[in-house]
Amino acid sequence: MRPANLSLPGYRREGHFYLQGTWQRKGDGLQLVSAPGHVVVPFMGTDLHAILGTLAALEARQVSHQPFTRVVLYLDGEPLSPDLYGEDALMHKGKPTARIDTPRLYTLMRRAVHGLHEFEIRANDPGLVVYGFSFESCLASAKPTPQPQEV
Repeated sequence: MRPANLSLPGYRREGHFYLQGTWQRKGDGLQLVSAPGHVVVPFMGTDLHAILGTLAALEARQVSHQPFTRVVLYLDGEPLSPDLYGEDALMHKGKPTARIDTPRLYTLMRRAVHGLHEFEIRANDPGLVVYGFSFESCLASAKPTPQPQEV
């Protein structure tokens, strides 16, 4: 499949995710071919998990040092607040980010006020691969609050 240049639609429905930038199907996922790229996920819930990876990590499985990319995280158009960071979110150079490497489930956000939200992942480098998303809708999380860290 050839790369497609995608734009975000004006109306976005809950339960779907939307891409902006140049993306291409890569196995079971969608790969960002050229940066920048955005992934927007309207959802109803409190927690957000994403199955993500990088093309570089997929191609370098034998290498002990896994390549990675950083993505910046937003909730409802604003940078993700540190009190909502999931286990895989962290502060990097003053921005809420996640370090994406091997394909796996990343917990990006916890404890948002229950309701309809729009989560956004912004990638400034090509190679991010998006597989899917899952959400939790309970009103209280059983996990302890992680402390934001600067790296």
